[in-house]
Amino acid sequence: MIADGTANEDFDAFVQRWLMLQAQVQAVIGCNQVACFASLDQGKSLARVAKQLLESDADGDSGGRHAMFLDVLQGHDSHLAPVFGATGACLEMPEEEVCRLLGFCAARDMISATVRLALIGPLAGVRMLSTIDEAVEDGYRSSQRAIRACDGDPVEAAGASAPVIETIHPCHEILQTRLFRS
Repeated sequence: MIADGTANEDFDAFVQRWLMLQAQVQAVIGCNQVACFASLDQGKSLARVAKQLLESDADGDSGGRHAMFLDVLQGHDSHLAPVFGATGACLEMPEEEVCRLLGFCAARDMISATVRLALIGPLAGVRMLSTIDEAVEDGYRSSQRAIRACDGDPVEAAGASAPVIETIHPCHEILQTRLFRS
C-alpha cells in the first residue's frame, strides 16, 4: 500500500494519464477490428509479463506501486503502445528510449509479418532487420518534428500521420486470413 498522500496523487495522475492515452489509441485504431484486437491482445500479454517482472524485482515502495499500476492495466482492455510506455516508465527508462524501442519492435514485427506472408524471403528479412536502426531513428526524429509543428500536441500530430497507419492495417487482415482461414 502507498503510505503518503503525494505518492497516491502521483499514482492517480499516472493512471489518469494512461487512461487518456488508452482512449487516444482506441480512437486511432478502433476502426480496424483485426489491428485493434491484435493491439489489445499484445497489450494484455505485455501487462501480464511486466507485472510478473516488476513483482519479482520489487525493491521497496516503488515496486509495489508499479505492481499496483499493472493490476489496474489488467483490469482494462489495454492497447500495446500505452502498456509499453507505462512499463518503460515503471522501469525508469527515458521516454525517448522507450519510443525508439517501441519503433524497433513495430518495425521488426512488420518485417516478420512480410516474411510470414511470403512477400519477402527470410534472408531479405534479415537484411532489412539489420538496417532498421536508421529507419527507427528517422521515424523518431520525424515524429518529434511533427509534434513540434503541432504546438507540442502529440494527438494532433498522430492524426496527421493516421493515413500511414491505415495503409499498414490491411496487412493484419491479410495475415489473419492467410494464417487462420486457409
